Amino acid sequence: MDGYVARVKAFALARAHEVLARYPVVGSPSEAWAAVVTDRTYAWPEAEVNRDLSRWVPTYAYEFADRQAPWMSGVGVPSFPTGACHISELQYLFHADGYEEPLTSAQQRLSGQMIDYWTRFAHAGNPNGPAHRTGRAPTGTPRRLRNLSPESGPSTSPNGTTWTSGARSDVRPGQTMLRWGGLGVRLS
Repeated sequence: MDGYVARVKAFALARAHEVLARYPVVGSPSEAWAAVVTDRTYAWPEAEVNRDLSRWVPTYAYEFADRQAPWMSGVGVPSFPTGACHISELQYLFHADGYEEPLTSAQQRLSGQMIDYWTRFAHAGNPNGPAHRTGRAPTGTPRRLRNLSPESGPSTSPNGTTWTSGARSDVRPGQTMLRWGGLGVRLS
């Protein structure tokens, strides 16, 4: 625990207290640290890009959230939960080398859904398909990140479509990500 606090203090400098409050140790210090680094280096920059792009063009984003996705073949499984880690969604979209464990029936449904979204986006510029018109959400309108997991299934957003233009990244359900903008952190 002391190592986690020291690492956050070195990483977040004067705002370490905010990071420690937002990312308390719930499982293990390693999991809390992984959440800090993932949110700072992946999720926050992506949320900023999504926000900036959505000012000019319809912007769609998703969070791959299958925490039970098969692990890469030939690579040792970590001793801690990895959640829905980076690149694990590739096996849902492609016949990706390095993934030999078959998808469950729920994961196969999710795979089909993801392929459909990407195909409609490539064809029509909209993962909902060409029949759906999307405008920019008014300023101040809450924006959503489409959560893709076997449990999520198809859903509709407040505007009646499957996706909302101008998605915002909230990394974990029920938890708002710390606003990292202006936070003087060291990325080394």
